[in-house]
Amino acid sequence: IEAPADKVYAAVVRGVQNNTQGVKVTREDATARLVQFTNGQQIAGIKVSPLGDNLTHLLPHAVTPIPR
Repeated sequence: IEAPADKVYAAVVRGVQNNTQGVKVTREDATARLVQFTNGQQIAGIKVSPLGDNLTHLLPHAVTPIPR
């Protein structure tokens, strides 16, 4: 993504927090630029990594079902 990592991370967090699908944030680490979330059935996350001043990589991950 052609944007600074901090702005991309903020947009990801805002998108998850403002969702209307019942998704809840389970972990938010601004230092690592990692946000994890769940819908109660699955857990997923997004890691935001800077590749340059104005270039960002997103790494999504998911686990289904939620480990107990």
